[in-house]
Amino acid sequence: MQSGKVSVSLGNVLWLLGAVIDAALVGLLIYRRAWRSFPFFFAYCVSDLCVNGGTFLADHFSPGIVGLHGYFAETIWDSVLQVSVLVELAWSVLRPLRAQLTRKTLMAVAGIFLIAGAVI
Repeated sequence: MQSGKVSVSLGNVLWLLGAVIDAALVGLLIYRRAWRSFPFFFAYCVSDLCVNGGTFLADHFSPGIVGLHGYFAETIWDSVLQVSVLVELAWSVLRPLRAQLTRKTLMAVAGIFLIAGAVI
């Protein structure tokens, strides 16, 4: 493949379709102002769109530039955001009980997710 040209393959079509769906989700979250209620989920969606788009473009226009270090850094960032989204989701599920819960409960929920992730 020549540098600067993107071939039309099933992988590229699927990536483009995923990027369009991800962009539509970010647009819907902005339109519905859901980023106020779920800021970590919104940050995760925007981050996913940007990182995947940047990685795709970097890989196709400068093959080999991303490499293992870029993948490792992106994986750490992605994992942090995923745990944050899980804690945010659990905290929103516990919303009816929130008046009875202390702030330490939020830390306990985060700790449970971190321990479960380490065990897995």
